[in-house]
Amino acid sequence: MDDAPASYELGNGSVDALVVSGEVDLDTRAQFVEALQKAVRNSDGLARVDLSAVTFMDSSGISALIECQQQAVDDGSQIVLVAPSAPCRRVIEILGLVEFFPVEHGSNSAGGTGAPPA
Repeated sequence: MDDAPASYELGNGSVDALVVSGEVDLDTRAQFVEALQKAVRNSDGLARVDLSAVTFMDSSGISALIECQQQAVDDGSQIVLVAPSAPCRRVIEILGLVEFFPVEHGSNSAGGTGAPPA
């Protein structure tokens, strides 16, 4: 990714989201996990992660998302993916993780199951 693997931005006027841009891979995994964990800690139970500007995500990025989602659910929270880019959607679909991650396709339209993973 560019200088930082992730940054916080206030999105849509009222929803805090972790905005991720660039490439999420082995080189950026540690920073990605740290940013995800911080987003979950600072959330109201739903940590929104905007993946619309992600240009590449490999298995390291997906494993980070899975790991952090499992930790979030164990702690009574949840990660919601916001507008995942085509590269992210493709990996999530290929790996059969569509039901594991709730997805918001826009500001308030929810997709996926909307339920926490079991």
